Amino acid sequence: MSASLMQLGLPGALQGRLDIDATRAGHLMGILLSLGALGALTIQLGITRHRRLSGYALLALGALGLVTGYGVLTMAIGPASFGLGIMIASVGAALAVPGYTDAATRQRSPGASAGLLAMAHTLGYGAATLTVSLAAAAHLLPLSLAAACVLLLFVPMTRNHFRIMPATSRITPTHD
Repeated sequence: MSASLMQLGLPGALQGRLDIDATRAGHLMGILLSLGALGALTIQLGITRHRRLSGYALLALGALGLVTGYGVLTMAIGPASFGLGIMIASVGAALAVPGYTDAATRQRSPGASAGLLAMAHTLGYGAATLTVSLAAAAHLLPLSLAAACVLLLFVPMTRNHFRIMPATSRITPTHD
């Protein structure tokens, strides 16, 4: 939900805070999201691919990264601060996804886990769509921050899921 709200709120924030037209805001958003994707890819190749952190650490650091990134975006006043916020939030998402996937697959079969995660993503996007129809565009970035804070609050409750048993599907690291 938080990622969807951020993506929907970013164009209006860019236009309003940078005093640019919709075309320039769209171009800038494309550049910012591309930079965020590069940051996420770097984290995925450097940390998550080599399993350098536990699932719980990935989830906790990812949620903290999302909160920090959306906090920076909420207060951003220039292109550099928007870029920093997108980069931090993208790195947070790149860490959080394998973390919550690890938690989801510990007690369920892979098919059930995939269904649960797909349902959670669909509900998140649906909740974001509903929120967009009810909230002013200027409030979307602060709402994305609030949604990320809720995720951060739920992280301690997942600690026991990581202790119950080892993950049912382990990916063995390759040395290429």
